[in-house]
Amino acid sequence: MMLFCINAMNGIRKNAQFSLLALVLAGLLACDMQSFEVRGPEDSVYNFSFLIEDSLGNDMGREISLSEWAPKKKPVEEATSGVVDRSQYEFFLMVDPVYSTTTNQCMFTMTESAGIWYMNTSSTLKGMREGRKHSTRYMMKFYKLFGDTDVHVIDAYWTIPSEILVTVHFAVCDSLLIDGKPVEVNYTDYPNGKKGEKTNLIKLILP
Repeated sequence: MMLFCINAMNGIRKNAQFSLLALVLAGLLACDMQSFEVRGPEDSVYNFSFLIEDSLGNDMGREISLSEWAPKKKPVEEATSGVVDRSQYEFFLMVDPVYSTTTNQCMFTMTESAGIWYMNTSSTLKGMREGRKHSTRYMMKFYKLFGDTDVHVIDAYWTIPSEILVTVHFAVCDSLLIDGKPVEVNYTDYPNGKKGEKTNLIKLILP
């Protein structure tokens, strides 16, 4: 699911910019795996779930390597959830510093639901007003997803709903651009999540 080629010079320039951003934005990162019990109604949660397929529509989620998985005593081939190996990717979220974040840890997890693997990431911001429209920018390097080592820019445009589910507001992604190209995104139930937990589902086709 989810979500493109850039010439060599652009790739070098973006890599240099990405390294600088990694230092500047360290305090602004907001991706985490925290339990929703530690979040409150002042929090807005930004979830993405990626459905990863090949050009024939086959589920390719198990092609993503895991560093940890569950059940722990089972081989990785029998895992039902896990943490994506951090050596595979770099992922940063750029936000307006006026909004506080809950953590500076950014990561991807994998979850199986109805026999399909989803790659998930979650971010939490405080102080976002209900109904407010705003945007966030993600910077990602992920060879398995994009087939290159370039930095890819993901621009997400959001609305904060008034409804509180599982103690928080789940942000709705109204539209999404990857490297300036529109990508379909659907607001739906979180794969194997708690009742009421929502995510923004994106389909990525592996190169």
